[in-house]
Amino acid sequence: MNKLLYLPGLLFLLVTFFRVLLPILKTPAWKRLIDSARYERVKKHPEKSDRLLLKAVEKFPEQPAVYLEYYLNHSDSGDLQSRFEILKKGWEKTKDTTLSFFIGSAFLEEGALEGASRHLETEEVRDYIQRKHVFLLPLLCRDQNRLKEAEEEFWNFHGVKKTNEKGKGEALSAMSAQDITPLALILRDQNRDWRKIMAHAPVKSVHSDMSWTDYRGQLEESLDQLQEARTGIFGSPERFNRKRRDFYRERLDLIDEYMKNS
Repeated sequence: MNKLLYLPGLLFLLVTFFRVLLPILKTPAWKRLIDSARYERVKKHPEKSDRLLLKAVEKFPEQPAVYLEYYLNHSDSGDLQSRFEILKKGWEKTKDTTLSFFIGSAFLEEGALEGASRHLETEEVRDYIQRKHVFLLPLLCRDQNRLKEAEEEFWNFHGVKKTNEKGKGEALSAMSAQDITPLALILRDQNRDWRKIMAHAPVKSVHSDMSWTDYRGQLEESLDQLQEARTGIFGSPERFNRKRRDFYRERLDLIDEYMKNS
């Protein structure tokens, strides 16, 4: 009789263990550190979050995710050099594909094209880019003045063969102004008819993401709000900051030139 009195309490403890405590125990220790860092970040405690991120890197050097978390979410976002060094250290330790992708992306944003190509054009990272559907290879090829390849990579990204003219036309008709811009820049670099391509998107539209007027406004706002880094990935921030500004200015100039004659 007395044993039965304890049964509800025992059942409660078992339910609590299996529903609450067991999942926590099964979570890897490195993941718990990352989750704790995220919690502190949400609670507006960046110093605590940073300490937990560093602890994760130091305690679990074989786990790629801790390096990526540090790189993406350390509170000192303006110090690209320190964050990049952690990312590079992680890749050298683990040779992880995701880390290699982010290293290549950082090189590309800095304008270090040889390093960008070395990381982004491996078979593994190409597969990663395709799976994640990231628009990066056309930008790399264009920056390297590989314009024919840039155009081919543009159509590959949109799932259209370069020789399929009908498919290209159908794809363009569904694209926003932002989607079309990289192709217009590639064609302009080749002294080809880039204005014809831009005509696929309207100058004005009720859909805020489709027209050149709205896209221009978004670019201008992004440029005005751009936070300059204190360091680039190699130390001096000049090249990194200039390349980021040029990204927006080049697109604004393209749109202004098009709209002036439209």
